[in-house]
Amino acid sequence: MFDNLRYTYTEWASADGSVPIPLPDGRILWLFGDTYIGKVVPGGAISPATQLEHNSFVVQTGRCFAPQMGGGPFARTERIADPAPGEFYWPASGVVDGSTVQVFLYHVRNAPPPLNFTILGMRLATLSLPGLAVQSITNLPVAAPPGVFYGVTTTLVGSTVYVYGHHDRSAYVARAPLAQLATPGAWEYWGNSGSGGPDSWGADPGRAVPLGFSGMPYIHPAFGAGAWPLAVLSVQAYGTGYLGTAKLVDACSDDVSAFTAPAPEGPWTYHGRVHTTPTGGLSTYGSMLPMGLPGVTGPTVVYSTNDFPFDSYVPPPSITVYGPRFVSPNPGSLSPP
Repeated sequence: MFDNLRYTYTEWASADGSVPIPLPDGRILWLFGDTYIGKVVPGGAISPATQLEHNSFVVQTGRCFAPQMGGGPFARTERIADPAPGEFYWPASGVVDGSTVQVFLYHVRNAPPPLNFTILGMRLATLSLPGLAVQSITNLPVAAPPGVFYGVTTTLVGSTVYVYGHHDRSAYVARAPLAQLATPGAWEYWGNSGSGGPDSWGADPGRAVPLGFSGMPYIHPAFGAGAWPLAVLSVQAYGTGYLGTAKLVDACSDDVSAFTAPAPEGPWTYHGRVHTTPTGGLSTYGSMLPMGLPGVTGPTVVYSTNDFPFDSYVPPPSITVYGPRFVSPNPGSLSPP
């Protein structure tokens, strides 16, 4: 369906990110980051005249995919407008709250190569339903330890949103009631108790600690065995517990790996590899295992691919190089929920 989208619309060529948010009316809102706006020519090449914008949406209604971008026809801009010159937003994750969608955004500034960006922090955008108009964008009221960007992935458990962060090759988690994501005093952090007891939830962000992982395999020649995955952890309820997904080394390993836990905060146990990503000069990153995609009875492995290095924006790559991929998990790699 995404291949058909690329050839049907002449202004949405490809993008990375591909985060699905089921909406109350049965549609799916797909969040995308860097998006090539332009035409895909026969064979999958992206036209050299294509422009690069930093975010877009695709709204799915059954088998119908409709891209949403800013600006007007053949004069497109970001779907969520830039906050300032030289700055932009990458959508990271989101949850539905009644008549709105709460979307967590990376606030990013242009920077010199090789990666061409610096993350300044996280913000929270409120979108209306059903129209998905941007109502407001505010700073995420999380008093995180320096460098921890909460909101890169989220999972909703009852009326509580668990918000995962990543920093210095470690995963963290905070939580808040769904209706109080913009309320500073509503947040709690998974951290040490301060009294020598086991880790627990508390209001002091200074006590935040990385999530615990066990059973980790040898990761990568450059990183050794490792105590945790060196990538963002995506989490969802699965059976009586929770399923986490991450690459062992985000853009530098060929796996999509699964982890299990009895609670959103862990402790996490390495479950195994559920997919082997393509090699041959491609970087693969941003993996997840969403449930309930149309026409699929179980989880689907979703991740993005790009060439390496990442700053090869001109000329743009082909859609076989850059964009989302959707595959079934390896047979037998996941038990039924």
